[in-house]
Amino acid sequence: MPVTVFVVPLAIVAATYAVSLQGHPVLVVTAIVYVGAWHRGRQSLGIARHYQRQVGGPVSAWHRRLFSAAVYLPMIAALAYFTATSPVWEGEEYLAYPLAPGLVWTLAALAGASLALYLGWTTGRTGLAVASGASTVHPAERWLVVANAVAFGSAYVIGAWTEGFLLVMVIHHEIQYLAFTFGIARRHAPAGIGRLAWNVRLLLSFSLWPLVGIGSWALCQGWDPPEALLPFLSAGLLAHYWLDGRIWTRRARNLSPQ
Repeated sequence: MPVTVFVVPLAIVAATYAVSLQGHPVLVVTAIVYVGAWHRGRQSLGIARHYQRQVGGPVSAWHRRLFSAAVYLPMIAALAYFTATSPVWEGEEYLAYPLAPGLVWTLAALAGASLALYLGWTTGRTGLAVASGASTVHPAERWLVVANAVAFGSAYVIGAWTEGFLLVMVIHHEIQYLAFTFGIARRHAPAGIGRLAWNVRLLLSFSLWPLVGIGSWALCQGWDPPEALLPFLSAGLLAHYWLDGRIWTRRARNLSPQ
C-alpha cells in the first residue's frame, strides 16, 4: 500500500505546511476536528466489519444499511452538536458550521432511531457460527455499535464543549483499539505451561506505547514548541487520522469485500 502509507501522509505534511505558511492555521484546526470525528467512527465500523466477516458478512442489504446508519448517524449528530455549542477546539478557533438547534436535535433523534432499529432488527439473529449457509449477526458487532453510539451520544449528556467529552472519546477510541488488537494477537498464544508467561509478555508489550505516550504528554506540559514545528505536529495528527481511517476498512484479498 505505498500510496496509502507513504504518498498520502507526505502530501498531508506538505499541504499542512503550505496552508499554515499562507496564514490559514484555522483550516488545519478545522480539518483536525472533522477528520478526527470521522476516523473514530471508522474504527468502530472497521472492527465491527471484522466480526461480520467471521459469520459470513452482512445478513442482507437491510442489515448493511441499518449497520452503517447506526454507526455514522451518532457520529454526525455528535459532530453537529459540537459545532453548534463549541466555537473552539482545545482553545483553537476552527470553522464551525452551527446548525439550528431544532436540526441538531433532529439529528440526535435520527441517531437514536437508527440504533433502535438496528438493535431491533438484529434481535434474534445473533450467533457465532454460520448455520445452514445463512449468515447470522455476530454479538460483538452489536456491542461495538452500541459502544460507538454511547461514546458519541455522551456529547449530549456531558456537553460536547467540555474536556470530559473529549476525554471520553479519546479513552474509548484508544482502549477499543488496544483491546481489539490485543485480542487478535492472543489467538497465537502457545498452549500449555508457557501460555501465561507469553500472555504477560504480550500485555507488557501492548502497555509500552500507551505509557510512552502518557509520559511524553506529561513531560511536554508547559513546553512551547518552535513555530516551525507546529505544522508538523498537526500534520502528524492528520496523517494518523488518515491511516487509522483506512486500515479499519482495508479490503484484504483473501476476504470477501465488505
